[in-house]
Amino acid sequence: MNAFRLLMALTTTAFVILMVSGYAFCSIRKETFWSDHRKSRGRRSQSFSEVIIISLLYAFISGTLIGLVQYCPLKSRSNSD
Repeated sequence: MNAFRLLMALTTTAFVILMVSGYAFCSIRKETFWSDHRKSRGRRSQSFSEVIIISLLYAFISGTLIGLVQYCPLKSRSNSD
């Protein structure tokens, strides 16, 4: 059971770090996207697409980590109960 708790703690920590860093990156990119009105439309579209791609990447990684914790069969878990 201790191995499962350790895995949950590590996954939760990784999840929080990924979400905070992803939010910070997207906030920085969004600020430059909205505040600079002199850039051409194509450049703004590129910045916006970068935010979308990074957001999807973080969502995929976070979902994968949660899936690994929920569906990972732990042999030590059944032996220690």
